[in-house]
Amino acid sequence: MFTIQNHLEKRNGHLIIAGVDTTNLTQEFGTPLYVTNEQRIRDNFNTYQKAFSHADLYYAAKANYNLTIMRILAQEGAGADVFSDGELYMALLAGIPGDRILFNGNSKTDRELAMAVETGVRISVDSLDELHALSRIASSGQKTVDIAFRVNPDVSPKTHPKISTGLKTSKFGIPHQDVVAAYKEAVELPGINPIGMHCHIGSQILDTSPFSEAINRMMDLVEQVTRLGVELEFLDLGSGLGIPYKKGEMVPTPQDLADIVLPIFNKRSQAIGIKLKLIIEPGRYIVGDTTILLTTVNTVKTAIKKFVGVDAGFNLLIRPAMYDS
Repeated sequence: MFTIQNHLEKRNGHLIIAGVDTTNLTQEFGTPLYVTNEQRIRDNFNTYQKAFSHADLYYAAKANYNLTIMRILAQEGAGADVFSDGELYMALLAGIPGDRILFNGNSKTDRELAMAVETGVRISVDSLDELHALSRIASSGQKTVDIAFRVNPDVSPKTHPKISTGLKTSKFGIPHQDVVAAYKEAVELPGINPIGMHCHIGSQILDTSPFSEAINRMMDLVEQVTRLGVELEFLDLGSGLGIPYKKGEMVPTPQDLADIVLPIFNKRSQAIGIKLKLIIEPGRYIVGDTTILLTTVNTVKTAIKKFVGVDAGFNLLIRPAMYDS
């Protein structure tokens, strides 16, 4: 999983992370204990930056919204994709400017929408119900909010079914065939300024070919919406690039993703005749291999197979219990 040498190593029977003996850490702080390699976060982010040097990178806060991690990424120049008022609060507290935060999510409360309007962040609108609620909230305060619509492009990311968020059966986004009508409606509503388009097809994606289909479908919609006279400023393609969890598992790199996406994006933007900013939302790739959970073994039981009891549970590492991802 850890491809950069000396990130994790075994030395004299001890696990070492970033040159620090984890046994010493457990003796000082106890267990269970999360340990994060700050430099690894910066290195992973910089790998993405090199691949997408002319795009904006918005860290997907749902991957890990620990405040210190958010501050590290803010220092590196990251924007943020947030999914709740809590994540929004952490992003702002970390020092990420409101105009570099996209508030995502398919069931935002009025309170969350009001907070987004007040703090000046951009909002990815997930439904027409949300659009009308946002118009009501923004216009009642004599404010105008910049929005994108989250599009459901009906593209299979070839990943775990429960993290395939761009299929037509997904709860996320406006069906791609209804998107143009949504922009027509948005431009007529008070307090609404449509300036972007957004999609996210899934997570832990190990095959870059779905991104080719996604970017082409999104650029088709960009062209149609531009013909309406809507001046789009950005296209947020999401991300979802996977990381290896098994020894020897081969995964695509950010450069592999860029090689698929950028030629299509640049060619089609030029053909449409617009200057469009591309936004990518890396999350798991940035932090997934940066943190380990240290535990103490309490019991060992040998029956048909060996059971090792430790002082941590799914409450501290819940994701595999939820949907094997």
